[in-house]
Amino acid sequence: MKYVASILLSLTVVCLLAACVRHRGSGRVITQTRSVAAFQKISVSGPIDVALMQGPTQDLVISGDDNLLKYVELKNENGELTIKMRNGGRFDVEENFKVRVSTPNLKAINVAGSGSITLQGGYSSEEELSSEIAGSGNINGKLDVPLFKASIAGSGSYHVEGQTRKVAVTVMGAGDFHGFNLLAENASADIAGSGTVEVSASVNLQANIAGSGDVRYKGNPQVSSHIGGSGSVRKE
Repeated sequence: MKYVASILLSLTVVCLLAACVRHRGSGRVITQTRSVAAFQKISVSGPIDVALMQGPTQDLVISGDDNLLKYVELKNENGELTIKMRNGGRFDVEENFKVRVSTPNLKAINVAGSGSITLQGGYSSEEELSSEIAGSGNINGKLDVPLFKASIAGSGSYHVEGQTRKVAVTVMGAGDFHGFNLLAENASADIAGSGTVEVSASVNLQANIAGSGDVRYKGNPQVSSHIGGSGSVRKE
């Protein structure tokens, strides 16, 4: 029993020490081209800003401090491309690492931490698109999809525009969804916490709030709401 406890303590110390390692950028920015297999989902973790473009091939270019690019890891499993920092620790950089990547089709875009994904040039598809933010990251861009699902756990934010038949937003925490310029027929907003959801809907709006969150909407939808707390649903 003492042996097991000793091993667990040692592992804990190692993990804590790894988390305390600081990697300082040199300030000399270089660019690398990396090969990437076909993917339909993309997940970003850490101080990485991704410019995602819709194109016929999968191409990826990354920029950052020359002594730290080796820590940016690409992993592709079951059609999901994950871009993250390896080895843990903290990275002291003047600017986030920059990634430009293209793909013809997407099913999901996810951000964890302080990074971001921007849909450059917009994204159009006949299939639904789902997305998640965990932390303080951002997802931005123009969309033309039949269904857009967006969720936030933390203080992250969305800035989206375009058109969709339905947008479904879930916020847990203090996150914000700015979607007045995403024109939808139907919209749903579920907030647990102090988050804010802004949507445009022409047919139906379903809003559920637990806490002090706010749902703001444009258009003339039929509104159905349930509020538990000091939150509000109001037309702009």
